[in-house]
Amino acid sequence: MHDGSDASDDATVRARPPLNPCCNPRRVARTPMDAAMRADWLIEPPRKKETAMDAIQLLKKDHSTVRGLLDELVATTPRGLKKRTDLISRIARELKAHTTIEEEIFYPAFKAAGEKGNDSRMFFEAKEEHRAAGDLVLPDVLSTDPGSEKFSGRAKVLKEMIEHHAKEEETDMFPRAKQLLSKEELLALGDQMAVRKEQLLAANGRTP
Repeated sequence: MHDGSDASDDATVRARPPLNPCCNPRRVARTPMDAAMRADWLIEPPRKKETAMDAIQLLKKDHSTVRGLLDELVATTPRGLKKRTDLISRIARELKAHTTIEEEIFYPAFKAAGEKGNDSRMFFEAKEEHRAAGDLVLPDVLSTDPGSEKFSGRAKVLKEMIEHHAKEEETDMFPRAKQLLSKEELLALGDQMAVRKEQLLAANGRTP
């Protein structure tokens, strides 16, 4: 016996309002506008990734910066009084920030992860080279008349000393640090050093 329920069900289906196409994840995009509307809620906009430097990358970048400044400095003549003054002031700020983050953060981490023998020797040699350049040679350059030939000679000595120190670190200490410290540890150290460097440069009159 047919009670008409099928017809009633059909009527209910026909009477049901269509789904909003923007809210139906199964609908097919039929037009460019459909595709755009669907993409708005299905696809999350790509996020810009920030590229953080690890400790070694940061220190190598510092080396490159200071090398460039020293190249400029030794290429000057006594006539370039203002340029010499500006360059040696910037070099002093960069070296102070660089050696501080190494001695406060990177060197202690290297020493803690290292072994006695060569690792310990590299640690103490690096600190001694900092002392020689930062406490002896750099103050001599800063106290010398930039319009004199003596300044030229002392600037050259500073350049040779810094280049020697940077080359030793990049050849010996940094590769060894990659063996001793994980990628995650080097990235964490890089973050700490970057923050500390910003503080030091800002305190010395230059916003990084």
